[in-house]
This record gives sequence, C-alpha cells and structure tokens, in this order.
Amino acid sequence: YQPTDNRRIVNSEPRTRSDYGLPDDVTVFCSFNQNYKITPHEIKVWSEIMRQVPESALWLFKSNQWAQGNLLKAFDAAGVDRSRIHFCGQINQADHMARYRHVDVFLDSFNVNAHTTASDALWMGVPVVTKPGKQFAARVAGSILTAMDLQSLIASSDDEYIAKVVALVADSRVLERTKKRVLEAKNTSPLFDTQKYAHDLGHLFHEMISHASKKDVIR
Repeated sequence: YQPTDNRRIVNSEPRTRSDYGLPDDVTVFCSFNQNYKITPHEIKVWSEIMRQVPESALWLFKSNQWAQGNLLKAFDAAGVDRSRIHFCGQINQADHMARYRHVDVFLDSFNVNAHTTASDALWMGVPVVTKPGKQFAARVAGSILTAMDLQSLIASSDDEYIAKVVALVADSRVLERTKKRVLEAKNTSPLFDTQKYAHDLGHLFHEMISHASKKDVIR
C-alpha cells in the first residue's frame, strides 16, 4: 500500500559512529519510530535482546525530553544500563538517511510498526526485524518485508523475534549476507519501483472513474 521514493538522497559526507555519540566497537540496534510506539512490551523484549548481546547499544529517536526521560527510567527498571541507550533528534532527510550506515539491525515496534522508517532502513541495507499483530498498523512492516521477499525477518512470537535478532548479530558473516540480500532486494522488488507504483495507481484511478461513469449512465 505504501508508495516509496527510489530517488532518496543520502548525505555522502564521511562520518563515524563517534560523531553521533555512539560507541565504535559494539552492535548498534536502532528504532527510529516515534516514541509513542514504544510500550512496556517493546522495553521487555528489547531489554532481553540487549542482555543476550551484552556488547550492544540501542539508538532511539527522541520525540521530546519527557519521552526520553521515561524511556531511560523504563530501561533502568529492566536492568539495562542507560549508558547503552542513545538518542537522536530530527534532522533533514539526507542526514537522517546517513545515520543508517552506522546501524546493524532495526528493531520494529509491535502495536504500531515502522512505516516510512522501515522503508528508509531497508533502502540503506539495514535488516528490519518485525512481529506482526492483528490490526493494520501492526502489519505494515511485515507487508513491506514481504514485498521485498524478506519474510525470514518476520517473527511470529516474542521468542522468535529475539532469536532472529540475536542470530543476525551473533555471526558477522550472517549479518553481512543479510545486509547484502536487503540491498539486492532493493533493486529488484516492487517496493522501490516508484514508476511502476505510480503507473499502476494511475491505472486504478482510470478504472474507478470509468466504473463510476458507467453506473451514472445506468441510473
């Protein structure tokens, strides 16, 4: 359902993780979703991932200072040292896209999935691991991954979600192969075929108009 832009501009200025305040020698997970999507459920699951991957950091988007404070308290309560939780703010899209060069795996939220942020991550070759729910907003990332033939990144339970994430980062060769597969899918899947999407949508509009006109004539 989601139109995507295959002409995204990415800032090419060389930067390191330390430029963003991130440690250089750890696995970096991210979730650049709006903070309202992060519930105690996500905190519990992501904290377990960080326990199983002790040399890791989590990079989150900062919606506001109150959300940041509450998230840090939640991770404190879950036993995750707040020094491992990092935040970033809103910047222009080209610079934002460049952030993904320093991310290993995107952790999706559950009740409300990543939408544009999921396609942004995939455009940059970052694997997105999701767990679909029952309503539309909880199934968007699964739909996006299916459009790229990346169903192996879709989990059916919390335990499988955790296992998939941990397995991806446990072996650097597995992670690199997965990132390569994501980049290859970007060039071959319908998700980023903007021209075809526009053509097909225009065709549907013409069919709808034609159908409506015929009904008017019958009346």
